[in-house]
Amino acid sequence: MSPEPELVIDGHLAHQKASLFYGLSQFDPSDLVLKTRTDGADLNFDLEGTIEDFEQAAPPSEHSPYKRKMTVLYYSPFAPYFFGDQTILGQQQDLMHLASPDMWYLLEQVHLNPEQMLHSAAFVHRRRYLKDFFRINPGLAYNKVPLAEKMYEEMLRDDFFREAILIGLEDALDSYVVGFNRWTKGRVELQWPVDVTLNDLAQKSMVQQCNALHFNDVAATCNTGRREVLQQILELQISRDDRRTLREAVKTEWRTPPRPPSAALHPPAAALATKLSRLSRELPTAPPPFVDGAVVQYGKARSMIRK
Repeated sequence: MSPEPELVIDGHLAHQKASLFYGLSQFDPSDLVLKTRTDGADLNFDLEGTIEDFEQAAPPSEHSPYKRKMTVLYYSPFAPYFFGDQTILGQQQDLMHLASPDMWYLLEQVHLNPEQMLHSAAFVHRRRYLKDFFRINPGLAYNKVPLAEKMYEEMLRDDFFREAILIGLEDALDSYVVGFNRWTKGRVELQWPVDVTLNDLAQKSMVQQCNALHFNDVAATCNTGRREVLQQILELQISRDDRRTLREAVKTEWRTPPRPPSAALHPPAAALATKLSRLSRELPTAPPPFVDGAVVQYGKARSMIRK
């Protein structure tokens, strides 16, 4: 049993990463590893079927940071890069990305869940857009379903947030096998209301009418353990007033070129941040980037990982 963490940050992430790095170091890069959390792991699945699904999955594209797709329990489309972390299956060399010592989010004081911190590590430097989004990410409205519904309703009107959803979905489909094999084969026939829109999926009452989609009351958002659901979301119209899909609606010119580090937000990010600040004082919005003291925490966390 490893000692209690000396550095207390969100999710004791430095401790998690150091422990994960040590554990994975016992394996060869091509070894298949089943990673579980010690405080709770979902083991109610067909392991042989899950491994078979892993082996039969198409390889990720050249844009993916992974050599093979990683298998995760579920994905939350409105919380970009929030993959269920209770149980994960993947090659050692790919899982090593989750133990990355780059804790840029501490330096910039962004508001991310531990699951997002782990899984975004491999993508944030490949997707130039992501840091700008994460710097204004309001976080999950835990146990506050009405607030979450209001928050997503406002955010889904904004192309900047829509692009974050789109990028997350693209990477989820390209780099992950979403859902463990539950002794079922083939695609699930989706039984959803015929007129359901992307905006509807922010509402608990509508999610409950869509099979293969689950609403988590604690996180106050939806998630799914089925790949076909993520594909279906990409095909949904945004709202009854906006009949475009995500790919049709997102302004690709906002996929910005490289820029030097700066505390200033890009105009689209700043505009959405202003909307969110007006929405509610209850939102768990992160403090401004580059807060004094963050650099010290960042240095401690990195040194802890190197140990």
